Amino acid sequence: MSASQDKKRRQTERMEGTDKRTLAEREAAQKAKKERTRWGIVGAIIVVFAVVVILLNTNLFYSGTTAITIGDYKYTNADFQYYYSNAYANFMNSYGSYFSMFDTTQDLDDQAFDPTYITMFGGTVPEVLAEDASWQDYFEAVAIENMVEVTALYDSAVKEGYTLSEKDAASVEEAVASFDTAASSYGLRDGAAFVSFYYGKGNTLDSVRELITRGYIASGYAQQQFDSYSYTTEELDAYYDEHKDELDAFSFNYYLVAAEQVEVTETVTDEETGEETEQTAERATEETMAEAKETAERLYDVIESGRAEQAMSFSEAVGEVMGEEAVETVIEAIDGNNERLVYEASDLIYHLLVLLENQGLSLTDIEEELTRRHK
Repeated sequence: MSASQDKKRRQTERMEGTDKRTLAEREAAQKAKKERTRWGIVGAIIVVFAVVVILLNTNLFYSGTTAITIGDYKYTNADFQYYYSNAYANFMNSYGSYFSMFDTTQDLDDQAFDPTYITMFGGTVPEVLAEDASWQDYFEAVAIENMVEVTALYDSAVKEGYTLSEKDAASVEEAVASFDTAASSYGLRDGAAFVSFYYGKGNTLDSVRELITRGYIASGYAQQQFDSYSYTTEELDAYYDEHKDELDAFSFNYYLVAAEQVEVTETVTDEETGEETEQTAERATEETMAEAKETAERLYDVIESGRAEQAMSFSEAVGEVMGEEAVETVIEAIDGNNERLVYEASDLIYHLLVLLENQGLSLTDIEEELTRRHK
């Protein structure tokens, strides 16, 4: 089969949804739908624990007083800070590429909460948040949600006599032992010092071990309920049909078009003396932002027109934009405009890197091919 025939075959398979990648994605989506449906059913059964959350003390960094009451369980400020720290760490792990949404060096309570990237990537926002919520309000709300969920599951587990498995008990001890390793990374004397540093004053190895244990019991009990629940395919499908708006998930590709950073001069005023000084910094300007927006709109137009005509894939859309960039690069070379040539060539190479990344390739693969050709 010729290269052109093979390309045509792959395009046809993509359009009909019979290529291996599409079939694999479809199978994964079906499996994910079942998993989400099953967890929805289990959640409806387990989380019926009546919960009342009372925030009694907003001084979150000290222990000794009850900060939150959930059902019959009382949590100290130190306990709350443990969950707050985990909520923050989990957020940074999930959305760390976008942490410019807030300034990590400034007080989070002074920065307005923005849910844009959270909802964009399938995350949820606590319903209790007010419209004028700050980022600290958000992390506090997430921490409380996690505490409520763990407490409800833990309470049900205790009442039903569920105990920690040997495997989970070992995992708890491994987690506690890891604090010593973390301590050395931070230049602290031991795990106890790290716990106090990372989770806040009032937290100890014993108190954190208890909270970790409670988390493992809650998750282990939930898994046990998950595994014990029986249902027919018909029941699963019926439940899904009734809740598809809640359970359906959608996969998507996104393409980040970064604006060029240029050196700008800014006037900075000293708050204490009022003295003004000029400083230089790398910033995206209105002009470079407009150029980035134009590129993004071109890419969007190519994808949309491709969808209507031949179900164009993301890689094909990027490839078409690359074709335009290549033409512009050649034009600047012919005109002898080296400054614009560098600019257009940078765009071309940037889009090439995006295309390679989307295909699971890198410049190393290109280098190996060139080496093979010139042996």
